[in-house]
Amino acid sequence: MFRGLPGLWACVDANCAALPEHLRGGPTGALYAEPRRHCDCKAQVFELWSCRSCGIAIAHAYVGSPAGAQHLWPDDGAAYSDDAGVVREAHICLEDPGASAATPLAAADLDVYTGRLDGDGSRTRPIWCDSTGQSVFDRCPRCDANQQISDLQTKGDEPFQQLVAVQVLSQPPRPESDAPLKGRKTLVFSDG
Repeated sequence: MFRGLPGLWACVDANCAALPEHLRGGPTGALYAEPRRHCDCKAQVFELWSCRSCGIAIAHAYVGSPAGAQHLWPDDGAAYSDDAGVVREAHICLEDPGASAATPLAAADLDVYTGRLDGDGSRTRPIWCDSTGQSVFDRCPRCDANQQISDLQTKGDEPFQQLVAVQVLSQPPRPESDAPLKGRKTLVFSDG
């Protein structure tokens, strides 16, 4: 039995206390299969997106300044935005895209507990934001792939094709068979 992912949500604290010590230091902290506001370590959690070409980790967030300071929010900010629409969708790089970044990015410090950008929080981490004012990446900031930034939901034909291919090829072939798959078979039922 296989179930597709409805998405993946990640703690933004790279030194997340919810992870064993040997797993800390990556682009994210603990990962969750369902949305939530805070990790067990009390840091904020955002939906994790990625480039389908190079795999750079990107947080899908909302950025705004309803309290006078720039903050990242895990949802659309309807509870704290005004009629002027101070909260907008944003992609935030959780790993350094490198010096040869295709998209001009600005480095910032994120307070992992409050979501405040360039704040004086007790625990901050570096992030990279689009410096052109366009908050959502059209192209990958690392590899410049066009429209490859997407959520991590299981969708489309590719995951299904990979699953069937692995199931078929994991079966031992029948040497006496002249068929292209050498007698390997699979039967699939799907609710989608």
